[in-house]
Amino acid sequence: MRSENLFVLGSLLGSTLLGSTLVACDPPLVPTAEDTAAYLGLVDGKTFTYAGSNVTETHEIKKSSLVAPDTLTFDIIAKQNGFIVDDRTLTLELSVDAVRLARFFDCVTRCGQPSTKIDVFEIPLDGGNQKQTDVEVALTENGADAGTAQERHTFLVNNAAPVTVAGEELEGFLVSWTRVRDDDTETSLFTIVEDRGIVKWTGFDGTEIALAE
Repeated sequence: MRSENLFVLGSLLGSTLLGSTLVACDPPLVPTAEDTAAYLGLVDGKTFTYAGSNVTETHEIKKSSLVAPDTLTFDIIAKQNGFIVDDRTLTLELSVDAVRLARFFDCVTRCGQPSTKIDVFEIPLDGGNQKQTDVEVALTENGADAGTAQERHTFLVNNAAPVTVAGEELEGFLVSWTRVRDDDTETSLFTIVEDRGIVKWTGFDGTEIALAE
């Protein structure tokens, strides 16, 4: 009888300990849009300063008014001498595994709203990844209709390569962004370093800037 009681007691203790162990286990980590933001160095309220030949440019990061489920959306406001730089002012939507371009310009004085969100690249970055999206962009100037434009946007991620940032040797991904608008084709280049964000830009206008601080 005693052995049976001991067996029952042992079983109860074993079940209790097993239950405690199961309760104590942490759930597996699940990637989120916040992880994508960290991967790209995007933080609400942060300002990046870039320098080029006779030019200084700031990029202010702001949480956007655009909201979509399971995403984070940031406005990147580029300025030189207090004036908006249209080519590098845009809104990005981040999900757990992708980045999309949600709209162009600051949408205060000028706004470009694409007919669908434009695929930029997948997360994590991987050399050879390419995205292409055809859109109609509705334009407004100071709240007034400024017509539409038919555009094709192609993003190509190159293989990771060494890049020097403010004297520091890092590894980054060069991304080419080709925009076809009517009969005009233009290409912009930017380099992304994990957890740092965009460290170099060559704009559609040919302006070359690099992260200064």
